[in-house]
Amino acid sequence: MFADFSPIGFVSCSNDSMVKIWTYDGDMISELAGHSGYVFAVHTLPNNIIASGSDDRTVKLWKNFECVQTIDFPSTVWDIKSNTAGDLISACEDYKIYVFSRDPSKAATGTELTAFEVDLKAVNTAEKVDLGNLPSVDQISQYKGKKDGEIKIFKTATGGEAYTWNASNQKWDKFGDVQMPAAPPKEIKYYEGDRLFEAGEYDHIFDVEIGDGVMRKLPFNNGGNYDEAANKFCIRENFGKANIESIIKFLKTNSLPYATRDTTSRKEESKSKAAPELKSLPMRKFLFFDQVKAEEPKKKILEFNEELKSIEEKEMLAFNKLFAVIGDKKNYSTSQIYKQEWDVFK
Repeated sequence: MFADFSPIGFVSCSNDSMVKIWTYDGDMISELAGHSGYVFAVHTLPNNIIASGSDDRTVKLWKNFECVQTIDFPSTVWDIKSNTAGDLISACEDYKIYVFSRDPSKAATGTELTAFEVDLKAVNTAEKVDLGNLPSVDQISQYKGKKDGEIKIFKTATGGEAYTWNASNQKWDKFGDVQMPAAPPKEIKYYEGDRLFEAGEYDHIFDVEIGDGVMRKLPFNNGGNYDEAANKFCIRENFGKANIESIIKFLKTNSLPYATRDTTSRKEESKSKAAPELKSLPMRKFLFFDQVKAEEPKKKILEFNEELKSIEEKEMLAFNKLFAVIGDKKNYSTSQIYKQEWDVFK
């Protein structure tokens, strides 16, 4: 996703958890690091403030290339926009749209604010507190709130329930149910590895079947990147991108959103045993040449064209012009290739 950042250029976000600022000529000015997951949305606000939304369930506000504020959300932030009043509008994975404003008179109160706080606490509690350490709902009468509206989660036989403290009646009012994550797996499993998933130990190795009776292995660690794993799986199995969302939901349902063990040492050990990394392939950066001998490839292409007759007369003009530019070594720094020549080249 991109967002205009006049008069400097534009802002981009990507799956490397970075927000990047570019000139209109395509030169990167700065990388903004701070998110811990894929960044799905960027948007520019007045006063040159950049807003970014991520899979780490946060929106970060950036000014002068530094993060000046982080807003927590109950789920992944998919998109960000603003209205004419300058309010920040976020669309999230939980099918809700949240609006944030700098105007205190617009602040939410009552059930709307409580619902948001309950959802936030449910996520944080699920990640930081073991279900076994929470008080049972049978003991609710033994606990008194410290202030009106205080939120507390009590465990039940099937998960957890969220309550708010009613100071006027001196009692806890149930607000909703909390879906707690499953316990960490007791057995670590070993995966032999493939072209996209590294060999090593994983918290889960799921069997995935899409109706054809074939079981496909999907290795995954608690606290891992859902989107990355789903994309890799679909690429490996030649599945369409339409399957990614259902795979992400499956991973979120059947794994924990936080790491349950240190996998760093295991990854380093696997890398040390792996074959030496090729220094030249695959190419991840542009490779620049000071000069190119263009006559030989041109001659070979023309020979093929004599047999195939695939280049039309108009395209041949663009073809000859393209190779004239490539062969003009003296003017490499100022040469330009236009769309017509590029289309023929493709």
